[in-house]
Order: sequence, then structure tokens, then C-alpha cells
Amino acid sequence: MSEIQDAFMTRRRMKRKLILVGVAVALTMLVGFVCFLKAPLETEKKRVAAMAKFAESRAEAWKNPAGSRAGEKRVFEIAEGVKLTMCWIPAGEFVMGSSKDSDETPHPVKLTQGFWLSQTEVTQAQWRALMGNDPSHFKGDDLPVESVSWNDICGNEARTGGFLCKLNQLQPEGGRFDLPTEAQWEYAARAGNTGDDDGELGAKAWYSENSDSKTHPVGQKQSNAWGLNDMHGNVWEWCVDWNEDYPTSAATDPSGPASGSYRVLRCGSWGDGAYYCRVAVRNYNDPSNTNGAIGFRVARSSVPQ
Repeated sequence: MSEIQDAFMTRRRMKRKLILVGVAVALTMLVGFVCFLKAPLETEKKRVAAMAKFAESRAEAWKNPAGSRAGEKRVFEIAEGVKLTMCWIPAGEFVMGSSKDSDETPHPVKLTQGFWLSQTEVTQAQWRALMGNDPSHFKGDDLPVESVSWNDICGNEARTGGFLCKLNQLQPEGGRFDLPTEAQWEYAARAGNTGDDDGELGAKAWYSENSDSKTHPVGQKQSNAWGLNDMHGNVWEWCVDWNEDYPTSAATDPSGPASGSYRVLRCGSWGDGAYYCRVAVRNYNDPSNTNGAIGFRVARSSVPQ
């Protein structure tokens, strides 16, 4: 009887051990699965914390006085080790548009405040530093980020989402980053030039004749008189404005209508011919649309907001 009891107890102990081993294995797998799920969240938390610490440490450097001369360059560190070069665009007046197309009606425009404009399009490395992803079709740190919608960049009218929200969270109170208005974009692209500036395009732009049907690293082509690169070709660039017909009378600090269906694009792209890479050419798209030929550059106000 004792032998039978011993065998029974041995089986019970073995069964108990197997159960305990099974529970331990299950718990280990569960912990591993939870850690697997938490890893991206923890990474994002660390990135956000690092950005907040960066913003606090750089507040003094981000003060935004006006530039002293057209084309003056200033480097802003937008994330740890990630820099953005901007050029000063002074206040002034110009004739916006041209006589080459019906939607380019020439009209006088006055800009009463100078502003900073990024020397090149925003790159994939700059986008990734803030957003943690890269939606671009053509891949490369120094290539312009593309396949980004107006909504991806701005979030909404209040800029409480998207790239600009994250960028502005790093700022002290004062001027802020935004997309340029259509008038600001054309004024900066002209850089004092009264013509349509589509001559010698090969030296200034990546377009259908020389692009090999793809984007190219920013800043490789000849800059304009105010130090800006790629104001022709490479990628179309989103502007703040809703699209509408130009006024026929003079305008001061125009920023487009209060609402609409399409947002303005300027610049031309790697897939366009010379005619569509003129400084006066206008294009537009649904703000939710993305395209491998559409990117953007940012402006920064010198006026506290």
C-alpha cells in the first residue's frame, strides 16, 4: 500500500511541477508580449521627453529678432542635432502674377513684415526627427520629404496637429513656424526680379529635362538673390492659402480666402516642364492628398504671436 501511495504522491508532485512550469512559461510569454507592445510606446515617450528637454535648453537661442539684410542666413536647431537654415526676407512690394496664364492676373502686393523662409524644402531627416516616420516615395535623408498632405503638415487651421504643431511646441513664446502664404512664397522666389525667371532653368531646378524622374538632394542647384534654393522644380510646395482667383486691385499682406476646397501649391516639380517651373505658376490640390511630387518649406514670423 505504501508503494502505491508513494507512486501516487510522486505522480501528484510531477503533475504539480508541470503545472508550475507551464504557468511560468505562460507568464514569461505574457511579459514578453507586453514588453513587445510597450516598446514603441516607450520609444515615443522617450522621444517626446527628449524634445521637451531640448526645447527648454534652447529657449534662449530660439528668440526671433528680425534679420538685418535680405538673404541673411540663420540656423535654427529644430531637434537635437537637427538644424534648419533660414533666409531673411525683408518687407517690400512687388507685382504678383504674370500675363502668361489666366489665373496669374498681375496685381500689386505689399508685405508689411519681413519673415524667415527655409533655404530649402524640408528634408526627410528633418521630418523624421519630429514625426518619427518618413512617408516619402523617394528615400534619402537629404531628399525633400514628399507624399505629405497639407493636413499632415498643418493638422488644422489652428496648427494643433501635424508637423508644425510639433515644431512650434519646441518654441518659446514669440514668432512661430508656418507655411508661407502664396504671396510670401512668390515674393521670396522672385527675390527682387520682376520677370518670370524661367531662363537658365537647368542651373536652378530639377525638372523634367534633367531630373531622371525623381527628386534630388536639396540645395544642389543655384540659389536666387536672397539665398533660397529649389524655388523652381524638385517638388511642388504647399502654401497656407486656400485657392481662389487673384484680385485685380492692390493687396496688402494677402493670405487667401477664409475657406475653400483646395490649397495652393507653387514651384513645379521633377516631373514638370519649364513652363510649370516659373515663379508665377499656380497649382492647387485637395489638402488631404499626397503625391511624390509635393513637399514644402516653412516660414517663420518675426512678429510675436
